[in-house]
Amino acid sequence: MGREEELILSNIKEEEEEEGGERQSGEVKREDDVKDEEVERNDWNPAFEGGEQREGDWMDQTPQMDRISDLKQEEESLPSPITSCLLEPSRLPTPASPVNSPRAGNTGQSEAFACSQCGKSFKSPSYLRVHKRTHTGERPYHCSQCEKSFRCKSYLTVHQRTHTGERPYHCSQCEKSFRCKSYLTVHQRTHTGERPYHCSQCGKNFICPLQLMCHKRIHTGERPYHCSQCGESFTQSSSLTEHMRRHTGERPYHCSQCGQTFSHSSSLRSHERRHTGERPYHCTQCEQTFNHPSSLKSHQRRHTGERPYQCTQCEKSFRFASDLTVHQRIHTGERPYQCSQCGETFSHSSSLSSHQRRHTGVRPYHCSLCEKTFRYASNLRVHQRIHTGEQP
Repeated sequence: MGREEELILSNIKEEEEEEGGERQSGEVKREDDVKDEEVERNDWNPAFEGGEQREGDWMDQTPQMDRISDLKQEEESLPSPITSCLLEPSRLPTPASPVNSPRAGNTGQSEAFACSQCGKSFKSPSYLRVHKRTHTGERPYHCSQCEKSFRCKSYLTVHQRTHTGERPYHCSQCEKSFRCKSYLTVHQRTHTGERPYHCSQCGKNFICPLQLMCHKRIHTGERPYHCSQCGESFTQSSSLTEHMRRHTGERPYHCSQCGQTFSHSSSLRSHERRHTGERPYHCTQCEQTFNHPSSLKSHQRRHTGERPYQCTQCEKSFRFASDLTVHQRIHTGERPYQCSQCGETFSHSSSLSSHQRRHTGVRPYHCSLCEKTFRYASNLRVHQRIHTGEQP
């Protein structure tokens, strides 16, 4: 899964804590007196599900910002007019959208019902009642299988599918299925190529308004989510959630075949491909295939010659961020890898591994033509010239 996906839909958080989840004039969730069928429409906002894992599977097909794994929900910061990245563009209200209000002589038009605490208006009293729960904190709909509660019955209905495994919405072009119609709506754009949300500053297009909102922070430099333990800040709440696992050691994703655990759902999916042998990412210039989009992107730099990672202290550039990190230690003198037996330090983990063989006596490199073994691959290559007659 691409990074864009990871960051957008890998971990659905708690139902929004602020009013951002309530739609104006008809986008507010239905009250209990509204038919259950309403949940089958695009009114469900996945950003407000109660903490279950996000629908990351469909995002495998939208590789854009790298793991970004792979683009996550931002309910805390969603303005009320933009409540869900999965709304159809035609259903998405804008700040300039007028609210229906009664006019003289027009008895057929819905009366506007205004909130006494914030002034927002709604077209029916049931919408207003649901909206008021954002002020009172009332969550009257409780899941019988876990401790989560919701303001709207439709939120609970979709949440319960995480327990039952029900995925009633099926893509007609592939085998994927989804818990709610809005996930399917966005997924279908991966087939059609539709990207209706445009950045006015750089021209990039996105499949949902949440992706666009998060992208705009690249231009503004806004990083509103801060780690309370180390102070690092992030553009998306889900990035902070993943980062916090470095402090807590939490690894909530388990491989059902070998039991290995992971801190990111995308890491688990990539790992599972080792068991299945699936390598869905293909290089268009050669026949190599990869099990992760970031591996493909790194590989393609061999064809293009792109070296996007530049050292700020010298003119060297690198294909991979990890190579730049190691190189910078030449300038800083950092040697973070220490031998536990003799205390010697190294700038690279592989140098430490090679050094430790002096203590353990391990000689993992074997000559296929004789019985000699070596601690280092370079020593084996030199030795093999004895057999081949190759001149250095």
